[in-house]
Amino acid sequence: MQRMQRKIGAFLPRTADDSQVAILIADFEAADKMLETLIDASKHWRDSWNDILNRQCSMLGDYENIYSPIVGADNDKYSQTPQEKLERINALKAGYTELKTEMVEEIAMIEKQIVAPAKDARACVKTYMKVIKKREDKKLDYERYKSRVEKLEKNTKRTDRENSALSKHQMDLASATAAYEAADDHLKQTLPGITHATYSLLPHLLNSQIMIQNALLAQLYTVLHGYCADNGFSPNPPEADEIIRTFEADFNSFRIEVESGIMTIARGKAVTQPMGAVDKGKSYTGLNIRNGIQNRRTASQTKTATLGRPSQHTIEAGPPDANPPSPEAPPPQVNIASRPKITSNTSFARSPGSLLSPDSAISNGHGSPSPSAQQQTDYFSPASHNTSYVEPRRPSAVSTTSSASIASIAGKKKPPPPPPPKRVASQQFEYVTALYDYTAQNEGDLNFREGDRIKVVKKTASSNDWWEGELRGVRGAFPANYCQ
Repeated sequence: MQRMQRKIGAFLPRTADDSQVAILIADFEAADKMLETLIDASKHWRDSWNDILNRQCSMLGDYENIYSPIVGADNDKYSQTPQEKLERINALKAGYTELKTEMVEEIAMIEKQIVAPAKDARACVKTYMKVIKKREDKKLDYERYKSRVEKLEKNTKRTDRENSALSKHQMDLASATAAYEAADDHLKQTLPGITHATYSLLPHLLNSQIMIQNALLAQLYTVLHGYCADNGFSPNPPEADEIIRTFEADFNSFRIEVESGIMTIARGKAVTQPMGAVDKGKSYTGLNIRNGIQNRRTASQTKTATLGRPSQHTIEAGPPDANPPSPEAPPPQVNIASRPKITSNTSFARSPGSLLSPDSAISNGHGSPSPSAQQQTDYFSPASHNTSYVEPRRPSAVSTTSSASIASIAGKKKPPPPPPPKRVASQQFEYVTALYDYTAQNEGDLNFREGDRIKVVKKTASSNDWWEGELRGVRGAFPANYCQ
């Protein structure tokens, strides 16, 4: 029951610790954390040296396999490895094997002189953690009895039963207060000495680490120095300029062969760039594509419509005809017979003369009359009819008025024809060359491979935006900084 009350009290509002006790507990916990970090780091250090020794022996074994004769190979086709080189490899392998045997004992000193003392000290610290835990339990009891007393004291109209409970809680509070203060006094007396003893181990552990590291490096240097002296290698490293000259002498011929033989590389941008080092996070061929394309893509999607990627609804119309008619060419002939019938009242009101005179319809068609049109003209002409077959009809009053109104409309000035639409000049499209392969990630993206020539349909002022392009008859958006 008491344990459950303490667990519940840990979630209730707590009172502040004594300032001196709080500082002592914080220093003690920092010392425990320091020991834990020291133990983990020492174990990693020990494992790293073991990996170095194992990799050295494995590397020499791989060299031996590479330079060993090929079983069943034709001697005329494959050259034999010089015996001197094989002897050097065998000598270095023997030296590394002996070094591993000697250094294993030295590496074991890490566990003995650093890890083991730190573990013992941390075990003592963990034991004293129980004292701090008991002091925390006494503080929870003190806070619980104090809250009960304060709750009953606030009630001015207490019953006899409540007064009896108040007296009991006051006695419990006095006992809990005494135990809590005794625990604080005990921590004030013992914690400084334990914390000081824990930190006093650091100089000794650091000294052991330095001695072990010095011994390991000395043994490794001795083996390598002796090997260099026996095989004629200089113990001092060459200058950087000498290394660069040697590398360029051996590498340039191979580089030229690759750059001229592989068309993807020969047409790329890297061929024209120098062999010098570039800044971190940049590249010659991709305009920092590999390092920042995902960030720029995310940023471009959140920008405004002027800077963002164009939607599918804003794709411009297709290109004009390959051979558009020149402006100087005359308009084509118009067949009046194939002309669609006029059914709109608006068009009738706009050009009434076209119904009264067939010549006006021909003039609006911008062409000479066809034979059928000529026949229609002759048919409507008064001279083409025989008056004996047509009996004149007397005009009524209504028809006279209508004829007068039609005549007045026909007498008005005919409106000028609408101006012809402007001819769209042939456009000179811009093409870009892809520097990298790109696979569509969203709907509307354009797939392309390195070396493809993409026709630019719509572009922005920045090369870091998404442009509209066309490749092999397919339109879509593509990152401009993928191309040149």
